[in-house]
Amino acid sequence: MNGLLCNYRGEESRIQYYVATFINRYVGDEKYELAYDVLSDGFKQNYFDTYEKFVSYAKQKYPLSAVLTYGDLQREGELYIIEVTVKEIFSDDEPFTQTFIVKENDFNDYEIAFSV
Repeated sequence: MNGLLCNYRGEESRIQYYVATFINRYVGDEKYELAYDVLSDGFKQNYFDTYEKFVSYAKQKYPLSAVLTYGDLQREGELYIIEVTVKEIFSDDEPFTQTFIVKENDFNDYEIAFSV
């Protein structure tokens, strides 16, 4: 999906799209720089103050091929909060659930943080 089409999606679909892009397109395709770039600055300072720390975490945490299941979307001010269950496609490993916080600045302009 390109950015123009994302303008026409509903709020919940857009947030799910941003999280899916982060996990499946950026991390899953090993485009770690793109994933690191969408992390909020404060989150980076607190948890991944170097790119290398983030890459190490992402390689250990996320499968390269994942199915995502979304919980209910909540909104607190300008932040969207959504729980995401991540399951590796080609594995019997147990899925894990992670909370994502997304701040949408504009369509396709967003920042992400998540539970570590």
